[in-house]
Amino acid sequence: MKALFPLLLVGCVAPTEPLAVDPLDLDVRLVSGPGAETLQAFDVRADGAALLVARHASGLTWEGARIVEGRGTTVFTIERSGAARALLHTSSTLDVVRAIASPRVVVAGGFFSTLDLLDRELVSQGAHDTAVLAIGDGVEWVVHLQSPGDTFVNGLAADEAGDVFIAGRFTRALRVDGLAFEGAGNDDAFVARIGSDGVRWLRTIGGPGRDAVGALALSPSGGVYVTGTHEDAIASVGLPDPGASRPFLLELDGDGELASAISFPGTGDADLASIVVDEDRGTVWVGGTFRGALTIGERRLVSRGQTDIVVARFTPDLAPLGVERYGDERLDVIEDMARDRFGRLWLVGSTRGALALADGAPVDDGLDGFFAALGPEGAVDLRVRLGGLDDQVGAGIGIAEDGQVVFAGQTSADLVPTPTVEAPADSDIFVGRLW
Repeated sequence: MKALFPLLLVGCVAPTEPLAVDPLDLDVRLVSGPGAETLQAFDVRADGAALLVARHASGLTWEGARIVEGRGTTVFTIERSGAARALLHTSSTLDVVRAIASPRVVVAGGFFSTLDLLDRELVSQGAHDTAVLAIGDGVEWVVHLQSPGDTFVNGLAADEAGDVFIAGRFTRALRVDGLAFEGAGNDDAFVARIGSDGVRWLRTIGGPGRDAVGALALSPSGGVYVTGTHEDAIASVGLPDPGASRPFLLELDGDGELASAISFPGTGDADLASIVVDEDRGTVWVGGTFRGALTIGERRLVSRGQTDIVVARFTPDLAPLGVERYGDERLDVIEDMARDRFGRLWLVGSTRGALALADGAPVDDGLDGFFAALGPEGAVDLRVRLGGLDDQVGAGIGIAEDGQVVFAGQTSADLVPTPTVEAPADSDIFVGRLW
């Protein structure tokens, strides 16, 4: 791999005003190896260190130094200084992974058959199980989620006391560390709170149809916000029968009791897969993609392409404040969101065709990545296209305490803007930093 352009960000003085983009303030580098690498999860610590989970066919290399040898799945950090360190490596394959970097490192990942954790081996029931791991100097604790069918975790957060909140779905029944829960239908959603001594509470959310969870975030009151989809009425959380699969947003308090819930009518498909809470401004941002029509509050949106981006704002008690649609006639997807201290919402995602969030942008027939920033009222402040994002895999974005924007994604082609990061031999992971 050829050397990339110099790191311009370390040691910069934290900005006192919102970022005005300058290509010279952008640094992108690659995690690479002899075989293919797939970014599974990403998060950012307050000090700007990046947490990544990667599945790889051989060893991983960063800036010419080996992170780990062999194939498997690795949890590792890249510090602001540029140093990389492996926190956990397993020869097993983890997929559908979620990870958070603080106040402790927690990873939730799915596996088939067995999961080798050095001093412990988890065995699935023959379907897709999920393990939730707290990682310090090795694995501190493990929670194993099992189901007769498939079990997934799609939402993950931790409070300052170290309790971990997870949200996901299961098939027919769910077993968690010896506790058993029955579903109301074939696929149901669940939300759980886990402490160092085990599961504090677990709540199932389901009706006769297929139900799932898309995202989870901590609420200002000590509970959680959860997005998902439901096909039928769910009496336990007051969701009416939507007549088809429709997205929902709800809040549970710190004990798992329902605080509020809303369902969004429309036609087609919608996936609200990210939640960001801005306590300073009393705003809950919810983002995702949709196809067809979607009504949020008094606003009815109609998609223009295969999938469009939707970003909505709510009050802490889930009263709608505003909603916007972004996208052109082709494919536009957001994969992650983060808020900076100026109240701006940062997005990372994929676009095929004209750049999402911009009119009259150059058209590219390939699938590219982008990152963008929205002002507190939803107006577009900034957008940058990143040629080379591959197949919408695992892209993430986060904000350091001093304002640095850190993002990551997957590439199998040259990355632009200039200076260009040259194409890898197979597929690599990129990590970018921006002031």
